[in-house]
Amino acid sequence: PLGSEILGIAFPDSALSGLEGEGLITSTRDGRRLEVALAHPLYTELLRSRATSLQEREAYRRLRRALEASGSKRAADRYRLLAWRVAEGLSVDQSELLDAAVSVSGDDPRTAERLLRAAADHGAGFDVLWRLGLLRVDLGLFDPAETAFASAAKLAEASDSVAPATC
Repeated sequence: PLGSEILGIAFPDSALSGLEGEGLITSTRDGRRLEVALAHPLYTELLRSRATSLQEREAYRRLRRALEASGSKRAADRYRLLAWRVAEGLSVDQSELLDAAVSVSGDDPRTAERLLRAAADHGAGFDVLWRLGLLRVDLGLFDPAETAFASAAKLAEASDSVAPATC
């Protein structure tokens, strides 16, 4: 779910009202915040499968800018912002990605996987690749997990071969 104030910055209120009227999104109160979510998890998959790469990047750009403009201070919003920057193709500090992935892995393992994948794509080390492999196993993504473990093993072998001898 996202706060309606963020979506209201990124998209016209009339569009959001129309989507809610059609039953595609729902809105609920969480304290003072009005949260908006897709009405069914399959809608997320449908949107992702039909969006072109440029459409997806534009959506993340709009959401990122709206979140930045809202001045939100919630931890979950910080992690979202990192994930959206990654999806938008912007550079993000690897240590921030790892910290965020560790923080959200219990509640949102798919976001954690995207954050770890981004860190791995930008040359992260053994720890990130190993965590990525473990998380992918938990998500049932066994082939990608094997790839992450193999990359981690190559890094470990390479570091052993260039590490100074300590006899």
